[in-house]
Amino acid sequence: MNDVLSNLDKTNCAFVGEGVTFQGSIAAEGTLVILGTVEGQVEAGELLVGANGIVKGNVRVDQAYIQGTVLENIEARICLRLRQTGRIEGTATYGEIEIEKGGLLIGRVSERSAGANESVRAPSVSVAAIRSGIAAAEDDNQAASL
Repeated sequence: MNDVLSNLDKTNCAFVGEGVTFQGSIAAEGTLVILGTVEGQVEAGELLVGANGIVKGNVRVDQAYIQGTVLENIEARICLRLRQTGRIEGTATYGEIEIEKGGLLIGRVSERSAGANESVRAPSVSVAAIRSGIAAAEDDNQAASL
């Protein structure tokens, strides 16, 4: 996160620092950095949630870089990046998505259609279903090699 913060244009940026709790809606035309807690609706061009950052509310941004926690719905119109320590619990709608190993997304996931104003609802898939499918495939591979 430090490399991202050092390259940030701080003239069009809002910060919620560690230990700070902000209650209410917050909007930033440029970048919003959350290292503390925001309880309410968030709108920004770009959102950076640090490893200890928490958002308890709906998020609507162009781009999101999540290392902390988002506990409601998030819409990242261009790109959603969920990092290794990141956690999203709710509906995630995105233009493009990148999830690092260890990133956790619990809820519904849907991709925005190119140029569309509405998102396309993708079927809901649980992490447990994915893991059981992987385990079954590994069992089939082991049985085939015997």
